[in-house]
Amino acid sequence: MPVRPSRLRPRVRPHRSRAVVVLVRGQGDGLEVFWALRSDAVSYMPGFRSFVGGTVDPEDAALPIDGTPAGPERELMACALREAFEEAGVLVGV
Repeated sequence: MPVRPSRLRPRVRPHRSRAVVVLVRGQGDGLEVFWALRSDAVSYMPGFRSFVGGTVDPEDAALPIDGTPAGPERELMACALREAFEEAGVLVGV
């Protein structure tokens, strides 16, 4: 049975903006990087170590971040900050 060209095309998925935050502290030989260990209870990649991050929520656009005008950059920053708190309990601040 010949393969139809429609089956050769990759599936197109809608674009969803995502952000990740890499938390580091120290410097030189004392540099530390924070990784999260995914729970064994999650369906996707349980037990995997990863950086903290996720998908942008519509509410992320409302978070005011000093020095950053409204738009996609601020939404990504807000998403990264929110995910750091939600996933790891880390409150990023100045």
